Amino acid sequence: MQCSASYAESKQCLRALTPVRTHPVFTGIVQELSSLVKLTQLVLDHNLLRHLPPVVLLLPALAVLMASSNSITYLPEGLGQMQQLQALLLNSNQLMQVRAEQSCWHGPALHA
Repeated sequence: MQCSASYAESKQCLRALTPVRTHPVFTGIVQELSSLVKLTQLVLDHNLLRHLPPVVLLLPALAVLMASSNSITYLPEGLGQMQQLQALLLNSNQLMQVRAEQSCWHGPALHA
């Protein structure tokens, strides 16, 4: 549908735009992420995630992981052991507690 400039037509055009709420981290994409061994920054903000994809643990060069404004309720085991991870940004999630492993965070910045 092509939108025109008149108010009535614009209003009709806006009604025709239906937001599609799909999970953006599809299986194929997640599998591809594991092959990105030199990836240093991953931004997963605003994706309706309930948890971090386990594949993040397989990214040896990952230094910055941003997953703010999701619905994350827990962190995967092994996250605190990621050697290169320097910043983990988890603002505006639903984290209720951090396991003992993650309480011994080695990175310089944890924003939750």
